[in-house]
Amino acid sequence: FPAAFQERLDRAIANRVSGVPLVLVVMPLSQGRDGIAEPLSGQLPPALAGKPLDEPAYVTAFANYTVRLAEKLNPDYIVSGLEVNDLYINNPAMWPAYRRFNVNLTQELKKRLNGIPLSQSITLHNFFSEAKGDAGHEDAVKELLLEQDFTAVSYYPFLYGAYDDPAAYEDAFDLLQTLTRKPVAFTETGNIAERLVVRQFGVDLPGTEAAQARYVSALLRRAQQDDYLFVINWASQDFDALTA
Repeated sequence: FPAAFQERLDRAIANRVSGVPLVLVVMPLSQGRDGIAEPLSGQLPPALAGKPLDEPAYVTAFANYTVRLAEKLNPDYIVSGLEVNDLYINNPAMWPAYRRFNVNLTQELKKRLNGIPLSQSITLHNFFSEAKGDAGHEDAVKELLLEQDFTAVSYYPFLYGAYDDPAAYEDAFDLLQTLTRKPVAFTETGNIAERLVVRQFGVDLPGTEAAQARYVSALLRRAQQDDYLFVINWASQDFDALTA
């Protein structure tokens, strides 16, 4: 691995909290969820350069990468793609190749990972914004979820104006029950506790501590009611330091 990444990995191993389950998330897609991830080293090896994601060499490379991290971190769950339905929204032409890649990757990982549960996460909030009313998107997600050991969910209500809308939370939780019968885990979620302004991206979002508390309370109640596997509050603080 590049030195900077190896340092991050060593730090993660050293800071592993004993007795707390670990979720390992790895990502084959770009940060914008619209293409293949950029290589950490800055340059792809010749075996991958210019190749589509469903090329067998990509499957082998990403399987090796995931297994190598799993051997170091000993996770309890693995999410081998982050918010992947956004690729269907942002670059639908690439979705069939991603699906072929994912099917082959999952088969390879199941052979090599000794029963660690596998999933790829989906954004629940985008069902109410970018993909609202898109039947093709919903069908594609349902097909994807059938192949997973558990359903991994990313949900941020403040991203579609529902930061203080308990009815919207319940609609989202109810929709999830129609998408899957697999065990559900919220692999990342949260609601901001104060106004968030990021001028360089034109972001100005409302938030209050009371709204945050209402969301967390609603989420944990549904987690108990619907027997979610786990819930991860993605950011323990609001995003000011991250975006400064």
